[in-house]
Amino acid sequence: MFPKATHYKNRFTEFTFKNSKSSGNAMIEVKCEVVAPTHVEIGDDTVDITAVKTTNYWTVTVFEDDGRTVDAEKTATVREKLKTILSCFKHNGKPVIDVATINWDNPNLNALKGKIALTQMEAEVKEQRGTPSKKDLEEAKKKGIDPSQAGPILKDPVTGKQLVQYWPKIKTFFGLDSGGGY
Repeated sequence: MFPKATHYKNRFTEFTFKNSKSSGNAMIEVKCEVVAPTHVEIGDDTVDITAVKTTNYWTVTVFEDDGRTVDAEKTATVREKLKTILSCFKHNGKPVIDVATINWDNPNLNALKGKIALTQMEAEVKEQRGTPSKKDLEEAKKKGIDPSQAGPILKDPVTGKQLVQYWPKIKTFFGLDSGGGY
């Protein structure tokens, strides 16, 4: 399991403003890569995590169910949360992004590109499943289970242990590293 800890450093590599495929809300896709530590202990193993990629999504505008009308209350809430996150990224005591002047219709966060953020990371654990049979899908439908979770749990043929995948993600951004990429 990817160790949950607050000692990670991640470099901002890309910012993309787009609409969410699932909700239609306007968001910023934030891509990062681990720069430190380079190795972590996972059980009895030492694992190289150099350049492990993560993607975070920062909502900018929330739309009503019609997909066109802005939900003013929810939008104000997510923008205040985003302002709080962005305000923690400082260089020489001054914010790298001036949250008072953000263009919410096309936010530009490129001033953070290449900068190194101090973060807390954890891993989302997802069990691996085989292709579901027709019977598996029918049972899942009756029980209201997501069809992607209907297949049989896959196991290591040698050890018999359940196979899982770990999707590292950044849970919290604390600010920029004192070196900060400057």
